[in-house]
Amino acid sequence: DTGVVALFGESGRFEALVATAAAAITALEADSTHLLVASMDGTIAWHALPTPHAEAPTPQLFFVNVGGAVATLAYSPVSYTRLGVSTATGAHVSLTYVEPFASSPVPLEPVSEKSVASIVSVSRLSAFPQGPSVAVALLAPTAAMPSAAPCVVVCSPGGAVGCYDAFTMQLVAEIHLPEGAEPTTLACSAPGQLVAVGSAAGVVRVYSLVGGELRLVLRSRLSRERVLALAVDAAGEALAVACDDARIYWINLANAFGVCGANAYTPLHASAPCVAWCKAPTSMLLATTVDGIALQMSPPTAALSTTGL
Repeated sequence: DTGVVALFGESGRFEALVATAAAAITALEADSTHLLVASMDGTIAWHALPTPHAEAPTPQLFFVNVGGAVATLAYSPVSYTRLGVSTATGAHVSLTYVEPFASSPVPLEPVSEKSVASIVSVSRLSAFPQGPSVAVALLAPTAAMPSAAPCVVVCSPGGAVGCYDAFTMQLVAEIHLPEGAEPTTLACSAPGQLVAVGSAAGVVRVYSLVGGELRLVLRSRLSRERVLALAVDAAGEALAVACDDARIYWINLANAFGVCGANAYTPLHASAPCVAWCKAPTSMLLATTVDGIALQMSPPTAALSTTGL
């Protein structure tokens, strides 16, 4: 809410201030050279990634405004030349780097406001379903099917989960959650072509995208409290589920689908509304709790290597 982004190293120690914004920060994205900072006022600003122990935040290089509070921001799963943006009002926007910056580095020096249009173009996706969304995620094609188009997966408050071709924005597959199931979040796994959806009733449903259909492969009630966040590791082996009972639940996606036996959950001191995987150098889960504490933890490796229940 303070509009500040901080950089932490693998050891968990503070390294540097990265950026400051005039409004509350709602989403972050990064590539090898830049950090993108999205704010409640609709601004998406580009900053150069700082060197460790920098004494001051890196300056803003340039920005665009998408006309509404940014809800999600993500690079295309197959190209760092396109970004997908969704707003709190349900609008969906595409940001595309313009040549020569689609094939050469984006500037690392401040750019005048008049020159921004020559770097990145902003277009509203009118063919994409408009309206509020609970969550938006990207599903990349698998190594076995590299020619398949990446999908944008959208979950609406009414329980509709749709997969859309990221290039044409045409509907590829759609399912509707059972009546009364209130969706809260979703996550995707590229290796398994899976879509996981969490609900307010503490239920997680996992669907497999096969032949233009979303097929239910797992339904598990993990908690009496709502699911706050989901995250699948890069290998597609583990699904971390953060619920409002201050626990992280672990689901095995590697062998048979299921909760990971006796090590089914990791208790926390407070609920974690945000979770994300990283490799540093082994696969670890990062979580931020409602009281502002950042945690890192390893999944129950022994449990993940066994058959799920």
